[in-house]
Amino acid sequence: MKPIDPMELSALLDGELSPERADQVRRAIAQDELLRREYEELAALDADLRARAQAATFAPRVSFPEAAVVPNAAASFRPPMILGALAFMAARLALMAAPPALVTSVGIVALTLIVTWGLRRLLRAAAREQRRLAEESEIMTRGRLNAIGPSWDARRL
Repeated sequence: MKPIDPMELSALLDGELSPERADQVRRAIAQDELLRREYEELAALDADLRARAQAATFAPRVSFPEAAVVPNAAASFRPPMILGALAFMAARLALMAAPPALVTSVGIVALTLIVTWGLRRLLRAAAREQRRLAEESEIMTRGRLNAIGPSWDARRL
């Protein structure tokens, strides 16, 4: 018979052994006093953990960051969006009658302007976020230093 691995005791408790191996492990437990004590301790620990897991109740902690809150559609409505859409449609109608070379040139210029505008918006948003994080960090640092004691001054750091 193969020697009993301590991990097999846990596997026996969890019902993970094959029926043949489970019988071999049970016979070894019945014959070996040290193995039997180890199995009983493991069984008691397993029963305690299962009882605690069933008795545990966890209050759900749900919080949404401010950025995740979707604004009201009426609040986010901007009239310039409508004007932009009208300007786009007017330009599209005008370009339908234009020669293909002019359409290509105007398209490249328009694409360049749109990409430039988008990158500027992205960079501005990143700068705003960086300023906000710096302000939060400064506030947190001051708060920690004030909690340490009045002898610390954030300006000295």
